[in-house]
Amino acid sequence: MKATVYLETSLRREIGQKRIDVEIRKGTTVKEIINAINLVEGEVGLIIINSKIGTIHSIVEENDILELYPIIAGG
Repeated sequence: MKATVYLETSLRREIGQKRIDVEIRKGTTVKEIINAINLVEGEVGLIIINSKIGTIHSIVEENDILELYPIIAGG
């Protein structure tokens, strides 16, 4: 089974890719995917799964599309 991860802004620069297709198994969480693609969990501020807000504990299903956005700070 596969899911697609889109990385936005600084996360894209950190990993060097905008899109990553990841292998998942039944019950895979967003947290497991974040770790598998070598992101630091605390750097991800917004998780979108199939156009809906998710969490690091959300279960990812086959063919899901994840969008990961970094934490944004302003001054």
